[in-house]
Amino acid sequence: MKATTDRNRGDWPPKVEELLDLLGKNGDRENGYALLFMIAFKLFIVREKQPVFAEGIYHGLGEITHIVDEFEHVVEKGTPPEQRDKCLSLIASAIRFLNEEYKKA
Repeated sequence: MKATTDRNRGDWPPKVEELLDLLGKNGDRENGYALLFMIAFKLFIVREKQPVFAEGIYHGLGEITHIVDEFEHVVEKGTPPEQRDKCLSLIASAIRFLNEEYKKA
């Protein structure tokens, strides 16, 4: 089943399976599962490596900016696996920012 963003339909919010379809490449649910797993696993790794994300909101923003700069460099000169890894780091940092983990400092 293809997910839709139509909020006027009767079964809003979408089911988890539909969200996985949206995450997956070309609506591929298995790819969506794999992508979600990679994001969660990367989040686990970065939290183990750096338990405190940032000392405050602007420090958190600086962390994300730093990773964006690194990502740009890897896109220009890195391999596809390096690019994926750095992109996952960026997503994990954004999740930590959204979770307001900068307040835990």
